[in-house]
Amino acid sequence: MFKINQLIYFLFTLIISISILIIYFRNRKSKLKILVGSSQILGERNEQEDNYSVINSDNGLLAVLADGMGGFLNGKLASKIAVETFLEEFVKVYNLQNIGQFFINTSYIANDKLLKVSMDSKMGTTLVSCYMYNNKLYWVSIGDSHIYLYRNKEINLLNNVHTYSKVLLSRYKAGEISRSEYFSNSKRERLTSYLGYKNFHEIDYNENGIELLKGDKVILCSDGVYKSLTEEEILNYVSKKINPEIVTEEIMLEIEDKRISGQDNATIIMVEKR
Repeated sequence: MFKINQLIYFLFTLIISISILIIYFRNRKSKLKILVGSSQILGERNEQEDNYSVINSDNGLLAVLADGMGGFLNGKLASKIAVETFLEEFVKVYNLQNIGQFFINTSYIANDKLLKVSMDSKMGTTLVSCYMYNNKLYWVSIGDSHIYLYRNKEINLLNNVHTYSKVLLSRYKAGEISRSEYFSNSKRERLTSYLGYKNFHEIDYNENGIELLKGDKVILCSDGVYKSLTEEEILNYVSKKINPEIVTEEIMLEIEDKRISGQDNATIIMVEKR
């Protein structure tokens, strides 16, 4: 009788253990099958004020790129703080249930940090970030850096930039200013939103997610890239069927070969879904 009870107990324990393992492996999320490439150049600036980082974990992939504002105090430090804040907040969260809220909360945390560090001096940075999980793409954008999606031999800009040109465009459409006044306005490229801004409130993000397909490529870049290369030139590079690490290096070489006067810092991240 004792041996029968032992056998029953053993079988019961075995069934429980197997059930736990089944649940674990069903819920276990493996890393995305992706390739990542990144590169940056100093241009004709005195220091590198762009900052970026990529984390690929069981909790998803997070890529972050920030472009420190050179006209303000310490753009290099601003972009560093912004990127590090996103990384720190990301690793704190075991499972991101509400991506949109994560982007909003983290953006405000980064903004508050910059305001505290800068005190009464101006310090600012743009930021773009993408999060990939369960074959879906989510992103956030503040300022004028770009996020592109390459798919089926086409490249599309996903985010809206926060510049004064949007205000001018609305005025032009309303008939308040002429076409020439729109294009000649010296404030057209002035940022209306950035991290480190006291009146910060404009955040562009998507929270529903874009279903990723095999061969999709997500590109994050600072304005030193898209102001030096046309969209067609960028497309010619990202459409190549080679490792993103090589593609991003080639893009930087192309920008350097142009020898543009006053070339800004340029940074690019490319993530390819396999």
